[in-house]
Amino acid sequence: VEMLDSSQFYDVAVIDEIQLIQDTNRGWAWSRALLSLCANEIHLCGEEGSVDLITEICNHTGDELFIHRYDRLNPLKSSNE
Repeated sequence: VEMLDSSQFYDVAVIDEIQLIQDTNRGWAWSRALLSLCANEIHLCGEEGSVDLITEICNHTGDELFIHRYDRLNPLKSSNE
């Protein structure tokens, strides 16, 4: 997101790790991406904890928000190195 070209128009854009919008050091990049991105659709992927903030932002900007929640099909496993 730090390298987003906000002067470009995109039909569909995906912002991953949207929960980082709440990070005190790097959140500016996700905020800038979300608020300056020119796209017909923006898909946000991230942790559940960011939903309230994204909802509030969309309420202020007047953007329509659809929330889809998905179940992980396979459990996460850590590697033991």
